[in-house]
Amino acid sequence: MKNKKVKIIIIVAAVLLVVAGAVVGIVGYNAGWFSPKDEITSKVIYDETGTYVEREEFYKGEELQYSVDKGYSDLEKTKLSRETYKTPDDKITKIVHYNEGGKISSVDEYNGKSPQPAIHREYVDGVETGRYFAYEYSEDGLRLLNTVEYDANGEIVKKVKREYNADEKITLYLETGKEGNQIAKTVYEYNAAGNESKVTFYDGEGVTGYVDYEYNKDGQRTRMNEYVNGELVSYRTYTYDKDGNAQQEIHYPSEEN
Repeated sequence: MKNKKVKIIIIVAAVLLVVAGAVVGIVGYNAGWFSPKDEITSKVIYDETGTYVEREEFYKGEELQYSVDKGYSDLEKTKLSRETYKTPDDKITKIVHYNEGGKISSVDEYNGKSPQPAIHREYVDGVETGRYFAYEYSEDGLRLLNTVEYDANGEIVKKVKREYNADEKITLYLETGKEGNQIAKTVYEYNAAGNESKVTFYDGEGVTGYVDYEYNKDGQRTRMNEYVNGELVSYRTYTYDKDGNAQQEIHYPSEEN
């Protein structure tokens, strides 16, 4: 009986907070439900208007303890948009994403080494396809270095390798097949000011084309030239107004002759 009274008091307090928010402009609040041992089992999060935003649930077993943040895509809170699973120290272990129909669309898994997912699994209408992507990051966990795509049989479909310079700007994007064969490659070059100066594109056999860029003394891009098989096929010129907003024009040399 005592526990029921506690729950009633908490719910009443939550209602009072909604009323207070309408009067004084409260910026948001949480309402909690507790177990008989005073351990919180779930928490509802409201926004500044008193609207139900999401629900956070806690689970505790003999060796397992985790929480789930639940977000919804509709005001009635009947369609989940995502579920975020966390450890007791608030580290994300998994995020389940839902489509507009309320069915799982993908699942991201985390290993604690990066704030980005380590595994991305694909679903169709709530059913796992078996296809997934594995990600590898730099030591600080911020730069994506390698991606490996697997099919439903666990076989490698494609690998993507990325390299960066000292300024943490990408210098190489390389796609290879399951046998290590080159599918595509993009090489990025920069000038002394750190601006992108040239981007070269490759397929499995060699160079297919490239673009290079020109800049003014203020570091603003003034021209981009596009080459295919060594020939200039188009170029863009850029001008700027007094506020620094760019206007561009596309030119085709073949039409200028």
